[in-house]
Amino acid sequence: MVDSKNLLQFLKNRRSCDAFLQQKIERNDIDKIIEAGRNSVSFKNRQPWRFVVIDDDKKKKEIAEICGGRAIVENAGVIIALCSTLVDFKMKSGFEAYPMDLSFACSFMMLQAEAMGFSTKIISTFDQKSIQKYLFLPFKMEIPLLLLIGKEDKNVLYKKYKRKPLEQVVSFNCW
Repeated sequence: MVDSKNLLQFLKNRRSCDAFLQQKIERNDIDKIIEAGRNSVSFKNRQPWRFVVIDDDKKKKEIAEICGGRAIVENAGVIIALCSTLVDFKMKSGFEAYPMDLSFACSFMMLQAEAMGFSTKIISTFDQKSIQKYLFLPFKMEIPLLLLIGKEDKNVLYKKYKRKPLEQVVSFNCW
């Protein structure tokens, strides 16, 4: 069992990576990360996902171009395209379920990767139609997120972000 104090500190220390070293990730490590996503929660256990793993250097370079030429995409050890297999399903609240389900899966994969000593970054600004075409995805699939995983380049100076204080983000029993 995970110690709650250590888990909270682990979560507080996690941050998005701004630069990766160009290093491959072993298939066994990728499988463990994907397994974490596969075991994440989903609405009514529908598991509306397909994870497309891109680890080929040429393909990563081409996807980086689709993402506006961002070096961080090309340098990642692996890119995981989080794809929905069920885009038409809406919850009773009227919200589409797949963006939330894929966010849960992405979070589980991020935490697994970080626990294994890797760094992560989510990319959500890209030409989805171009990536769908490039990855030969079926027409109805959506890709709201790309998850980048790799070894952090510690020579890059990172921005310091402050978290909002607890009293600004929570209220009890009413707004």
